[in-house]
Amino acid sequence: MAEDKKKIMAHLKDRIAVVSAYTFFIISVLMNFYPSLFIQTLGGILFMITIFLCMILKYVVKEDFDKNHLAYLLKTIWVFSFFTIAGVVLLFIFGKHQTLTQISEEYLNQGFVPTNEELFNILYDYSIENIMPLFIIFMPIAIYLLYRLSKGIYLLLQNESPENLKNWF
Repeated sequence: MAEDKKKIMAHLKDRIAVVSAYTFFIISVLMNFYPSLFIQTLGGILFMITIFLCMILKYVVKEDFDKNHLAYLLKTIWVFSFFTIAGVVLLFIFGKHQTLTQISEEYLNQGFVPTNEELFNILYDYSIENIMPLFIIFMPIAIYLLYRLSKGIYLLLQNESPENLKNWF
């Protein structure tokens, strides 16, 4: 009886770890949309913690079910990161940078650093100026992320393991 109780507790601990990894990743992504540099920095730190947490937990958890979910989440994180970085590079290549050029010249000539509010306004103007490239480049990334996370959470709630972990979708 005591041995069964230990197995159940170990199973619950592993399952809580997997749910925590999904939760940390979702929170870290959402934090980067809040218009505060401090909160966005915390989101980036939480993102890195989530990556390391998934990598460590993948070797610590006992059941294949939990290992598969962590591998699925790690693949989601890596593909999301790769396409986000590629999207930033594409935006740099194809975007319009007149707003950034004009404002950076103003601040360099005056010799001071913009405040957090001024940075937000600069990025807002830049986003409006590049709304189509932003939409075209980052919408598929957002759809991919929503699909993978909703599928992973759905499978987790249904007590099913993700199939074909080598697949990107």
